[in-house]
Amino acid sequence: MITECKVSTVEGELFRLDVGGSVSMPIGRLQTACHWEIDFESKQVIKKPPQVGDRVLAYFDGEGFSRGAIIGLL
Repeated sequence: MITECKVSTVEGELFRLDVGGSVSMPIGRLQTACHWEIDFESKQVIKKPPQVGDRVLAYFDGEGFSRGAIIGLL
């Protein structure tokens, strides 16, 4: 199931998501599910993981919200 969620807490590279009032188990993310910051002067691209409060798309496998991954940011 793919659903829109909000990041509730961040624990390193694991994220708990608010899914319609329920909180998921800590899940990871795809490496492309990040904020991209581009500094044209220094010619650097910086990838930042989702932060608390960000709206994300998440994929959950099976019942409940215990196994899944963040697949994109909204």
